[in-house]
Amino acid sequence: SFLGTAASSLALAAEVDSRTGMPTRVLGRTKARVSVLAFGSGSRFLGYGDKDKAAAALNRALDLGITYVDTAFGYGKGQSEEWVGAVMKTRRKEVWLATKIQDRTYDGGMKTIEGSLKRLQTDKIDLIHIHALLGDDDLAKIEAPDGVLKAVLKLRDQKICRAIGITCHHDP
Repeated sequence: SFLGTAASSLALAAEVDSRTGMPTRVLGRTKARVSVLAFGSGSRFLGYGDKDKAAAALNRALDLGITYVDTAFGYGKGQSEEWVGAVMKTRRKEVWLATKIQDRTYDGGMKTIEGSLKRLQTDKIDLIHIHALLGDDDLAKIEAPDGVLKAVLKLRDQKICRAIGITCHHDP
């Protein structure tokens, strides 16, 4: 059956972290092996309402083998990145760290990432997503000569980020 074949393919692609038992996979073309579960640090993470409780939740996730952590400046106007950064100060080497840029301009994207690096207490981000693509008009802004794509490509060339992605909550 299709489901059996798909499950077999997924099983072949997955490995298990010997320390935690967490299944891992290679993330796209990045060659990075990350946990099959990610730690999203948006509304539910911010819902802890307390930096120490949020840090405890993130630390527990890392202890259990989650290695992909996803945040964004847009999550609480930088609060999520600050809370994640408090944990990254001591556990950065254990994590594939992703953040997102909502701004569509070169200058705005560079300013966002400069702030993200400070809040996340790191000098490198593994994956920068251009966040929430809306459609063709939005893509044109991203790809414009003064668009955010130029900024993330420069950041990748400078080795400030390893990979570039894009997120979409609408019709891709």
